[in-house]
Amino acid sequence: HCLQVGHHHPAAGAEDDAAIGDLLAHSDLPGWISLSYRSTPGAHGMLHPRAVSQTLVARGTGGLAGMVTRSTFPGYFGGRAQNLSYLGQFRVAPFARRRVKLLCQAFGALRDRFGTGWSFASLVDDNNPARRLLSSGLPGFPVVTPVGRFQTLVLRTLHPGQGPAIRTATPADLPHLVAFHCALARTLAPVLSVEDLARWPGLSLQDILIADHGGELQGFVALWDQRRLRQVRVTGYRRPLSAFRRCANLLGPLTGFPHLPGAGEDLALGYLSLLSVRPGDHDTALRLVEAGRRLAGARGLNGVALGLAADDPLLPRLPTRSATYGSCIYTVSWQDGTAPPPSDFARMQPDIGLL
Repeated sequence: HCLQVGHHHPAAGAEDDAAIGDLLAHSDLPGWISLSYRSTPGAHGMLHPRAVSQTLVARGTGGLAGMVTRSTFPGYFGGRAQNLSYLGQFRVAPFARRRVKLLCQAFGALRDRFGTGWSFASLVDDNNPARRLLSSGLPGFPVVTPVGRFQTLVLRTLHPGQGPAIRTATPADLPHLVAFHCALARTLAPVLSVEDLARWPGLSLQDILIADHGGELQGFVALWDQRRLRQVRVTGYRRPLSAFRRCANLLGPLTGFPHLPGAGEDLALGYLSLLSVRPGDHDTALRLVEAGRRLAGARGLNGVALGLAADDPLLPRLPTRSATYGSCIYTVSWQDGTAPPPSDFARMQPDIGLL
């Protein structure tokens, strides 16, 4: 779908992939490491196998002015499965960031398309320009409300070898994994089915790690390598890290700090996704995280990313030698009172690989 602002253009299609890819590649996300994202043409939306995604683009006289992708997917909210809406890949081209009229028109058109109901979105803490823009209250802009904090830990991989008693999944395990995950029903977590796990993009049974004891399932996690579909590229480092990056890499095996690629290189990063353990079973969670790091090391990855709510009691038990990114989860709506209150987002667990 094409959100046409300023000039008439053909409806968006495959021919827009190059422009969308260029906007993503040249929109750095700020932080102590600046990153940009690249995705396979047509794979701009959420990677849940049942997600339905629409990428809307705004055009001005200078070309592609901005984009946003809305993905509807089956997830949990209020303890039950329902269709949830996620707004991601929000980008505004540099030439359009001060063109208030154009932005108001674009958000007004977005409101006309998605004006009912609510969505959720996430923004990293260092992305102040996007946060100021979304909360500006300009005509046509949505109501953006923070509902919870989210922490992403990037952990160094471990050498393959003897680790905790963890095994990989078999086809016979899938119904039990689905039932176990469904019983947890964590807020904003994706709904799973056997069919979902069988056709999850970039995921195979050998990527799913299971902890069990005496035939009883204790938990599972998936090491998700998305590099075939999406790449995360380092575009620069903030001082003083830029000066000490090579030294940090040399000391990495001793400090446990993840490998830092050079500017212009892609991150060899996997995601510890679909982490499912019973509340309070921190020992199983830690075993699964360690096994995921060992499997990532065997696959040639340099790091793994794990995302948890900032108030998750597992968080302080994880290794402290990691790179940590803070972010905020927001609700987005165009009418006051449409979105649920922040208190409804307790026990939140959006999946790091789907954001």
